[in-house]
Amino acid sequence: MPRPCTTRVFPALAQRRADDVTAIEDGANSLVRWTVLFAVPVAAWMAVLSGPLVAVLLGPQWSQAAAVLTALAVSEIFAVAIFPIGDAFKAAGRQRPYVVIQIAALVALVVMMVLAAPAGIAAVAWARTAQLAAFAIAIILLARRVLGFHPAATLRAVGPGAAAGIGVFAGSGAVALLWSSDSLGPLIAGTLAGALAGALTLRVLAPSSWRELRGLAARLARRGGRVSPSAAA
Repeated sequence: MPRPCTTRVFPALAQRRADDVTAIEDGANSLVRWTVLFAVPVAAWMAVLSGPLVAVLLGPQWSQAAAVLTALAVSEIFAVAIFPIGDAFKAAGRQRPYVVIQIAALVALVVMMVLAAPAGIAAVAWARTAQLAAFAIAIILLARRVLGFHPAATLRAVGPGAAAGIGVFAGSGAVALLWSSDSLGPLIAGTLAGALAGALTLRVLAPSSWRELRGLAARLARRGGRVSPSAAA
């Protein structure tokens, strides 16, 4: 799953800091909101339809990889959510505590993967997911202490993506339950059902983000798909 490019996110947040030191939190949370709005629905789609995805793209002989794909899809939610906050540390010139906690997280990851290895590759993938979830919580708490960020604001930024993800999970999950076959049919039907349900829950539970998303899509269409990082932040 693609993540925001550091070469674009960091300058945007740095510009925020140059304009107004206190604005860096708003810029980071805005980026969290948009990246999570993309990551959670896609992760829910991949996790629920991992069986048909693997079978169609790689072949039935790779069916056991579906469990790994599910775990990796969930893990990317946490990785993408904290990506802008990591760049916020660099933009604020406070990289050292962020590097320290990354080193600690790496050590924890190695230990967890070694412990999970005897249970198989799927267990290792879920160990990585658990490590990323703990790392995300630690980064949010560190941002509160070092940068003065408010965790509640970050959680609110996650809300629209979570709303859309719930819809995708419900729509795709319903198809997976009613049509349990690792083939192209349930993959297409689950994708369409998930997209429709995700759009519906986003519109109902986060109407302001729904309107912004529609407006952004219209602007991108007029500009040929290009938008500046500073405008995104």
